[in-house]
Amino acid sequence: MATVIFTGVSSRSIENWYPALQVLKSRGHNVKALLMPHLPDPDSRKLDTHGYEQIGLLPITDHLSRIGPAQSRSIAIQARDIILAAEPDMVLLTTCHAGPEAELACMFMDDTARPPIVGCQHGFVQNWEVYWNNFNFDYFLVFGRYFLKFTPNERREQVIAAGLSKLDSIVAMTRPDFVCDRRPILFAAQTIFTEELRRTFVELAAIAGREVFVRPHPEFRESFRELALHFRFLDVTKPLETQMSLCSLLVTTGSTAALEALAAGMPTVVLPEQRGHFYQDLGIVTDRMDATDILRLASLQSGSEWCSRVQDFLQQATGSCHADRSVLCADRMESILNKPRRPPRLA
Repeated sequence: MATVIFTGVSSRSIENWYPALQVLKSRGHNVKALLMPHLPDPDSRKLDTHGYEQIGLLPITDHLSRIGPAQSRSIAIQARDIILAAEPDMVLLTTCHAGPEAELACMFMDDTARPPIVGCQHGFVQNWEVYWNNFNFDYFLVFGRYFLKFTPNERREQVIAAGLSKLDSIVAMTRPDFVCDRRPILFAAQTIFTEELRRTFVELAAIAGREVFVRPHPEFRESFRELALHFRFLDVTKPLETQMSLCSLLVTTGSTAALEALAAGMPTVVLPEQRGHFYQDLGIVTDRMDATDILRLASLQSGSEWCSRVQDFLQQATGSCHADRSVLCADRMESILNKPRRPPRLA
């Protein structure tokens, strides 16, 4: 059996792939963690509770958006030495778009004795050029075939549609039509608060005649505090699935939370902010920041034809529309273990 080491800086980046890692473990593979808790992010504080053997803990003290090259390189050097000492058969980098993990991937590309280095998609909306312009991986896992269209032709053989395994825990619930469901509306916030967002949700609550709950982003919990003057804030440490079950509609911007809501069978509307337009293919993005348009789109999301559209979208974007993504993803990881190792990058 193989030894697989995964890295991560926050719980949410690891959780995308955690169920697939559990499948690998159940198949007899030795799965270990090298953790780099991103201390400015509250979501990293319980990073060591996933239950795997921990071969290293390398805290990141500066925010990833401001970390200096020297700190990134210092942490990456320590991580590389720990990994090589463990002699893994594969390294899975769950937060490889920035910081020490990106630096670590770059270091390994020049190593003749490296194990396969596998990068991972971080969220539904990505700055794909960051990956392709600094492609320091043997293979790269994306959530589903939908994302292959963003892949340059020269990388197609290295990019693998694996599946967003964390969605397997979400059970689709039978719901009344949105127009009849008087439960609160849930806003899954991201990073940037604007006065236009505040006005939109105040207007939405008034027109819909429903409460609005706000679930802040785990890393940016203080950014939307002004909304606490108007709406109830939810505990971000509690499962999103539980909070969705109490609500009639999820509204967000470019957040991966939209995929979780769709998997739960929940009406979902995306605002055209913070790259929310990437969800346009499903027809759930409003034309503008407008409460009336939010309600219009939400009211259209019912019936067998709509359910079929959502299932097709989930199949493409998350690897499956069933609770088998973890197995499919583990299969893809095992297929990498069976591939010949790639040669080091030429100077």
